[in-house]
Amino acid sequence: MAVSITTGPGPGEAGFAHCVPTEELWRRLARPFDVGEVAEVLLGIPADVITQLADVVISTGEEATVLLETMPTLLRRLRMGSNDSVERSASGVRGPVLWAETVAARSSSFGHTGVYVCSVPGRDYDVIENRLLVAALKTLVQAGGRVRALIGPEDDNDELASRALINIDMAAHYLGHRALAQVRPSTRTGRRSLRSMASGRGAAAYRPAVALLEKAAEPLEAEELMPFCDRSTRMHHRLLLAAMDALESRGSRLPGLRTESGTLIVGPFDYVSPRPARDGSPRIALLRGRDLVIALDPARVGVGGVDAAQVGCRRLVSVSTPVEVTKVVNAWGR
Repeated sequence: MAVSITTGPGPGEAGFAHCVPTEELWRRLARPFDVGEVAEVLLGIPADVITQLADVVISTGEEATVLLETMPTLLRRLRMGSNDSVERSASGVRGPVLWAETVAARSSSFGHTGVYVCSVPGRDYDVIENRLLVAALKTLVQAGGRVRALIGPEDDNDELASRALINIDMAAHYLGHRALAQVRPSTRTGRRSLRSMASGRGAAAYRPAVALLEKAAEPLEAEELMPFCDRSTRMHHRLLLAAMDALESRGSRLPGLRTESGTLIVGPFDYVSPRPARDGSPRIALLRGRDLVIALDPARVGVGGVDAAQVGCRRLVSVSTPVEVTKVVNAWGR
């Protein structure tokens, strides 16, 4: 059964004057997240389109430029640890003598008194700062590599494509440096690890690497995606944000928004965004709860085109304004 609630503009509309709903929803996303998956679920844009855009931003952005410009200086000032190795020598003492090992070595060499087993100090570049640096350079190479695969002969004079190719080659060159060649890339590139490194001793030198990893974790901001967001989608987000505000006004504490199985989890509801229509015609998005489906229909196109499988045996209510969706959410569960 479908119910349509119709009311005129009311005071509930005024709360949206202070923010752009799409940007506010983006701010409420749980971090970290996959930008391609989120864009597909929230904006209806194919994930591969957004992923390609993200790769271009990572490989040609300011963070990549700054990192590559600082690499010659940074390579001369790399952090290092000590890595003592055990060495047997018959030509002299190379470091602190390990007497137990030396006695055993002399016994096995017919009492040769010129044999010493020493602990020889050495340089070790495989430290957390350099691991994060290598991770940043590899991230740049991988993003740039995917961009390279998209570049054709027609892009020979494209400035952005040329910059991407140059940055890829420079990053690969620095990865081959003898000091970094044996460094394992860090897999701990989350916010906590990056904040810890950014505040440690000598952090300033590695700040460009931290900046690039942070950019790679969230390469696009909501305002950069707004050109891909048509009017119908923006109106859906306005109604979705009204539903979230109504839930929170009832005392519900909504966790950060996250994606799951092609939907956006919004507290007790999941949000299903339709793909943008080629002709720009208005569409209906759905908020699906356990026993209720709210059709977000700002253009009042009607629920006749809603897929019955999306509704099931749940009650279907159509809303067109923030006031209407607030009224439905407030009545739900009472």
